Amino acid sequence: MKSKSIGSSELLFESMIFNSATEDAIDASPELSAARKRISSSTPENWEQRLERALDASTGKSLLLLSHISEGKVVVEDLGGQPVFQIEISELSQLAASKNVELILIGCDTASYIEDNSLPFGVIGRHDSQAMAQRLASILPHASSLGDLADKLSSPDLKVVVYDKDGGYGYEGASGFARLVKKDQWVRVFRILSLKFTGRS
Repeated sequence: MKSKSIGSSELLFESMIFNSATEDAIDASPELSAARKRISSSTPENWEQRLERALDASTGKSLLLLSHISEGKVVVEDLGGQPVFQIEISELSQLAASKNVELILIGCDTASYIEDNSLPFGVIGRHDSQAMAQRLASILPHASSLGDLADKLSSPDLKVVVYDKDGGYGYEGASGFARLVKKDQWVRVFRILSLKFTGRS
């Protein structure tokens, strides 16, 4: 994963979050806006069409998808918290694979789904979508590969777990993670991974 390029033409971005503050953060970022415009200059209001168009445009490239995750699904909720669109992560990952898309799914607790769905990395815990959009905007100009993106995304407050199909679970840029993560936090991370291995995630 470390060598997988995410140069300016290789990375596309879409948000499946129905939230004006998150959209404002995306619009304020030249990098995220440009990555979204590589899909299309306009964004469909229909969420299924939005996802389909993002996947089609990302064939042979990487798609960074900012999403709300609930019970193994990407879920779009209206302002009242009611779901207006949802898709199983397993179905989404299969669609991405069928179109030769490297899917980077950014959402709460996505680390629980990376192994079964061939995702390059995931996040442990919950986060605010606006803050995540702002964080992505700040690191994208400095990330040259997927591994670099995972390394820069990680912080003391945001744990990123990498899964390599050949090597299993690990931490991209181990020295960086050792610097950022306290010992008590390592315990919590590995407890999550051990529960995953025993089918109790």
